[in-house]
Amino acid sequence: MQKKTINALLITLCVVIYGAIFFKAFIKKEVVNTSPTGIDNFVSVDLDMGTTKDSVELFFPKRSPFGEPRKATPLRTEKIVPKKKVSKSPTYSKTIWPSVIYHGFIKNRLSSKRLIAITVNNKMYKIRESETIGDMKIKTVYSDSISVEYNNEVKTFYKKS
Repeated sequence: MQKKTINALLITLCVVIYGAIFFKAFIKKEVVNTSPTGIDNFVSVDLDMGTTKDSVELFFPKRSPFGEPRKATPLRTEKIVPKKKVSKSPTYSKTIWPSVIYHGFIKNRLSSKRLIAITVNNKMYKIRESETIGDMKIKTVYSDSISVEYNNEVKTFYKKS
């Protein structure tokens, strides 16, 4: 018997709370009498030319939903000028590379570096990975290409078949 009375009280309390929420949300409307520009004395011109008005009324609430007072935000008055895009012309290197022909490599099981067969300026060389020929340094070696650094520029040369 006691559970039935508690359930009845809780149900009526829920109905009262939901009714108050419904009343505040849908029936009671807050009317704002201030103009959007902040000027109270202005002339209203009716430009209605036989059109029907929308039934939705938009208003600016007086209080913040987070409990703190609203602050008027000033409008930006400076004119925004789009910046011109400066196209950068591609820079080409002035370095003249010697003629390089990559022939292949040999992998020795005792050494971790590969032995490369390469021709530079019509002269044949057999060197290991990360060694230099004059100013040229062999950076990395692949089965089909090598990367060579010359005057702080890196270029890839492919194997001649």
